[in-house]
Amino acid sequence: MKTKKFEGKTEQEALEKVKNELGLSAIVLNIRKKQAKGFKGLFKKPTIVVTAAFDETESNKDKILEVAKQAAAESKTSPKPTLDVDIDEKYAALENQQNQQNQRSDFPDFLNIIKQDDEKERTIKLQNQTIAELENLVEKLKQDPSTQKPHLYENTSIRMFYDSLINQGVLPEIAKQVLENANALSDREKQDINLLVKIVYNKIIEILGEPRVLVGQETGAGYQGVKQVVIFMGPTGVGKTTTIAKLSSLLLINFHKQVGLITADTYRIAAVEQLRTYADIMGLNLNVIYSGDEIIANVDRLQETHDVILVDTAGRSHNNHENLMELKNMLEFVPSSNKFLVLSVNTREDDILNIIRTYDKITDFDLIFTKLDEAECLGTLLNICHITGKKISYVSFGQNVPEDIEKIQPDKIAKSLLGTGFDSAEWGDS
Repeated sequence: MKTKKFEGKTEQEALEKVKNELGLSAIVLNIRKKQAKGFKGLFKKPTIVVTAAFDETESNKDKILEVAKQAAAESKTSPKPTLDVDIDEKYAALENQQNQQNQRSDFPDFLNIIKQDDEKERTIKLQNQTIAELENLVEKLKQDPSTQKPHLYENTSIRMFYDSLINQGVLPEIAKQVLENANALSDREKQDINLLVKIVYNKIIEILGEPRVLVGQETGAGYQGVKQVVIFMGPTGVGKTTTIAKLSSLLLINFHKQVGLITADTYRIAAVEQLRTYADIMGLNLNVIYSGDEIIANVDRLQETHDVILVDTAGRSHNNHENLMELKNMLEFVPSSNKFLVLSVNTREDDILNIIRTYDKITDFDLIFTKLDEAECLGTLLNICHITGKKISYVSFGQNVPEDIEKIQPDKIAKSLLGTGFDSAEWGDS
């Protein structure tokens, strides 16, 4: 991702330059006034400077599409083959949507409309693809002699699902509950394989639940409120600071949100410097607090100009009662904040449950799991959601900022648990 500045007499003129040179895939990072230098500059009108981020590959795609659009416009009077896409009508509709936005926000909002439509389309495509793959796998296994051995379940399809869930680390009692309704249906004389697949698949989606995500990313059960304060908690070494950096960059670049950063992790100098480095790269201010009562003044100040404030806290052992009470006292100063408990998927499942139960005594929260690229199986995610009733909002799977994080895709988890060959290399392909 590269950045470039464009200058114009008006904001609209500067944005037009961005669109014409970089295309619709460019992202507006900043809009500011620039006063001419020197004494004579006092008598001149300020110009508008727009800073935009762009990916060269995406920018080239936009230019190709623009050429295609112009070619279609020139050939309006010519007969079109029956298989041609009506490029004129498509782009006229998109331009009409863009022109309806107000001057300051038309460019970013127009991009968000496209991104939301693409995301919905990808989700539907992934669901249909996953179900189709599961149906094919069931059909193949029905011809496998090994599936005829004595088993907990008589039905071949249910056997395959149960074995796959167990191999992925799902607890036997939870696997049985996942398969309960499907198994009851399979006892009937006429079996609908497609229906069995959908019942099991949807049960996993139901347990994982709809993720609650940060402001700007809501497509379902989002957090309420325009202004948002989000506090990140968790043990040491799980990747809280890197997670905050990824989400800050994601909100800033992809969703055009003004992000404020606060760190209370002053126990580790390296943690403060790590977050400060990320903040400098992204052009964000980092506020450091040394006691819980300092948080309210910093939050009040940042809320005047920021959409979302992300707060890093020191790693707390769930066995250290004194440290947890310090955290609880700080949280009481911002009772309307949202909280994330950050955990590593590589932590022993019993330890994860103990950590969640301990933190649950001091506040409510949703979950973020890190290091999915290092996990051999993902059954722990389903177990944790089922046992605790907590929902996972985000998963991370590498060190790249901001690429290696995404809001949880229950479809991907279901695909992995049911044995269709999904692996960690596919994270981030949503």
